[in-house]
Amino acid sequence: MVVKRNKDGSVSIKNDNSSTVIGKMVEFSNEQRQEKFQQWVEDCTKLVMACHHTLKETEAFFLDRCDALPLAPNDKRQEAMNSSPEQFGLNIKGYYLPRTKRNEF
Repeated sequence: MVVKRNKDGSVSIKNDNSSTVIGKMVEFSNEQRQEKFQQWVEDCTKLVMACHHTLKETEAFFLDRCDALPLAPNDKRQEAMNSSPEQFGLNIKGYYLPRTKRNEF
């Protein structure tokens, strides 16, 4: 039997017939979740920069520049499907970036 302590704090136990990983559980209160969410929002605001372009202009630039394709509202690849736009006061749109020469990183 081989026992290994992993960097994330979990423990792996392996033998000839099986493998088991024992991890730790962390419990968050609603207050802790709210604080973490609020910190995430504040971090995001540091990344967003306002500009003088309208949403339509920005969207047109994005669609043209990146060969992006608008997603249909019922597309399952759209992460926002799990949340209601009203929850955040947002007009949510999704885009799919096909693999094209202009979209290579």
